[in-house]
Amino acid sequence: IISEPRFSSAYITQDGSIKRFDDIGGMLLYNDEEKEDVFKFWVRDYENENWISSDLAKFIINRDITTPMGHGIIAVEDLGRAKEIAIKSDGKVMTFNEVLDHHNSMDHSDHH
Repeated sequence: IISEPRFSSAYITQDGSIKRFDDIGGMLLYNDEEKEDVFKFWVRDYENENWISSDLAKFIINRDITTPMGHGIIAVEDLGRAKEIAIKSDGKVMTFNEVLDHHNSMDHSDHH
C-alpha cells in the first residue's frame, strides 16, 4: 500500500514485471536482495507527484527528511528545486548513479 505517493518509486524488469515501493531507499534495498534484471527505475516527484525516469531525476538525500521507510531520499525533476530543497533541509543533491554509489557504500544491517 502506497500511503504517500510523493515518496514512491517503481521499476520495470526486462521481462515486463512492475514492482512498486513506498520509499526510494526501500526499492534500492529490495533490488539489492532480489538482484532483478531492471529495465528502468522510476521515482515520483516529491512536489507534484509526477513519475520521472530515475536518470532524469535529481535526488536529495538527508536522513532528517522523513520518508515512509526512513531512508531520507526524495526526488524532483528540476535541478533548481532540488538545490532549494537541499539548502532548506541541509541535504545533498545527487544523480541516480550517485545515489546508487552512496547506497552501496552504506551498511544496511540495521534495515533487515
